[in-house]
Amino acid sequence: MSLYSVDNIKEKLVISLYAKGMSVSDIEEEMREIYEIELSTSAISIITNKVNQAAQEWQNRPLDPVYLIVWMDGIVFKVRDNGKIINKSVYPFRNVVMSPHASLPKSFQKIPFIFQYLL
Repeated sequence: MSLYSVDNIKEKLVISLYAKGMSVSDIEEEMREIYEIELSTSAISIITNKVNQAAQEWQNRPLDPVYLIVWMDGIVFKVRDNGKIINKSVYPFRNVVMSPHASLPKSFQKIPFIFQYLL
């Protein structure tokens, strides 16, 4: 099967629609109405299950014992450039941690846990 086979294109289309949060029945309807491709809900489910299985395997992969963590911040300054005021960003380097038991800098310890995770 080549990289651009019809089946491969259909599969990529289904995965793209699924990644955008569409349900299996919505994907079936979209494929039929917009792309004029007939795929059953079971065929779509088989494709989306492959994605779910791959995601599950990635989530359960063994982790390395040490990760590099770089703490950075950004400051935006307004500066005059050729008579126009523009934004310039400066990214001061804060910290590098190579320890598996590294703790957050004190400035981050007051941030709610979910935001620490996103940082």
